[in-house]
Amino acid sequence: MNSNEKVMEMISQKDSCGRFKGVIMQTRSNPRSMRLDIKDLMIEPVQRLPRIVLLLDAIIKKTDEKRHKDLDILLHVQEEFKRVTSSVNDRKRIVDTHQDTLLVLANMSNKTG
Repeated sequence: MNSNEKVMEMISQKDSCGRFKGVIMQTRSNPRSMRLDIKDLMIEPVQRLPRIVLLLDAIIKKTDEKRHKDLDILLHVQEEFKRVTSSVNDRKRIVDTHQDTLLVLANMSNKTG
């Protein structure tokens, strides 16, 4: 279980707590939160890069290939965002694997110690 999953689990457990639930309800009713739940707001930064890639895909699809002067720049930016997104995903997998390995080692030492 990665840290994001742990936080989500803690939020689910606290969701029934009166005081915590009140804060969540206030946040949800705030117009700046766009009626999103805390879980939705927490996942948002993780989704931002892939959404930008999708937005660039849509913009490029609508851009006239032959006449638009910024098409080359858009294509370059799109490739860079794809590269960065891929790198972030790769690093996240590495971190998750390390966390899982540490958890297994900790469980093994607890059973033998």
